[in-house]
Amino acid sequence: MPGQNATITRNDEEMKRLFQRYLLPGFVFQSVVIGGGYSTGRELVEFFMSKGPLTGLSSMLITMIIYSIILGLTFEFARIHQAYDYRTFFRSLIGRGWILFEFSFIAVAMLVLAIIGAASGVIFSEMTNLPEFIGTLLMMLAIGILAFYGTSLIEKMLSFWSFVLYAAYITLFVLAFRGLGGDIQLVIEQNKSLNPDWLSALKYSGINLAAAPAVLFAVRHIQSKRESIAAGILAGPIALLPAIFFYFVLLSQYPEVLEQKVPLLSLLSAIDFSGFTLLFQVVIFGTYIESGVALVHSINERIAGMRRERDKEMPQMQRVIVAFTLLIISIYLASAIGIIDLIGKGYGTLTYFILTIYVLPLITIGMKQILGK
Repeated sequence: MPGQNATITRNDEEMKRLFQRYLLPGFVFQSVVIGGGYSTGRELVEFFMSKGPLTGLSSMLITMIIYSIILGLTFEFARIHQAYDYRTFFRSLIGRGWILFEFSFIAVAMLVLAIIGAASGVIFSEMTNLPEFIGTLLMMLAIGILAFYGTSLIEKMLSFWSFVLYAAYITLFVLAFRGLGGDIQLVIEQNKSLNPDWLSALKYSGINLAAAPAVLFAVRHIQSKRESIAAGILAGPIALLPAIFFYFVLLSQYPEVLEQKVPLLSLLSAIDFSGFTLLFQVVIFGTYIESGVALVHSINERIAGMRRERDKEMPQMQRVIVAFTLLIISIYLASAIGIIDLIGKGYGTLTYFILTIYVLPLITIGMKQILGK
């Protein structure tokens, strides 16, 4: 059946192309923002739930819309300038001012790596009763290995794990709602205020959109403006729907959850389903790895792009060295500052800086160039 096999092969290739163009950028972005943006639950509590249960939920929907708009513009700007690393992207967007983004992006990357480094130790210790530093070292080793093998393997790993993650969050939602649905309903009935907090949505969007340039290596598959915009529209829900599921069931722990260091752990404890708890912790630990890989890889790609301009290739081992250097510094920050202060204070100043040097130029200079094409 040679003809049938050829048809199946063509269909498989077409499905692969559609996935790479429309969904892959969103899944890569999701990989970064889940690990650094809401996997512990602390970020959702800090930016949204602290404003009120339903106010926080409505603010998250605004965040999702902001994601879709800015990511769509980012993907199209990257496509028309063939800018698939953040250095090339920002040189095209703000000229010599690109160096300002470099400083802020590295700061955000270090902040996120510090958060996931601290959280991975906590999660691993909870799973195994072993010291936290062992979990952190395992995370570092996994990121180093993936950094060594480069773009192709990283794309496949991020795509596969995103599906695993979605399955885990949907299962978490079902189990938590089945066991704690009454508590969730009571919290909603007692806290009916529904006034979106635009500032919180903007601040949370700003710090997480700093990770958008980490997605640029996955944008090279996009071939048209229609594909860019569609990929951006899809990326918002892809990135934030798991957070909405998670937030909704976290309401069962309100208001005590406002003081929790890692709200995820208190929720899993309340579900009291040991088999799923262990599985979900494994999935989250893997998510920390994929978030770290995406950030480290984007910095490696920036270095590799600079070397290519000089007709040189970046040695694979150098990618590993860069990864371990970033991780060691970040882990030190995590131990010195602590996860709550990292999230509560570290995000603030960086958010406004990112909005000023990335989002504002993109919706003005970038939009003008996009419309002119």
